[in-house]
Amino acid sequence: MIDLIEADAAPASFETIVVLSNVYWFDFDVLATLVRAALGADLKLPRICRICGCSDRDPCVQDVALVGQAVCEWVNVDLCSSCATPGAYA
Repeated sequence: MIDLIEADAAPASFETIVVLSNVYWFDFDVLATLVRAALGADLKLPRICRICGCSDRDPCVQDVALVGQAVCEWVNVDLCSSCATPGAYA
């Protein structure tokens, strides 16, 4: 089923999202904003990294010793610095 969801061939049910939240951390507020926008609400969409899925509300943490900073930054409209620097994402 997850392969169909990832391929946008099937929607994720609420139950599936709850199960996935036990394995993968994500911000439910970001998800709710995306759902409201998909239903037609005129909202500013959150920035989401195309690789790791972090957002402005839940940045990923980098290896401080490796890159000298604790939180990722945006290097492109949909790419965080952790994912732009191979091996830095932790």
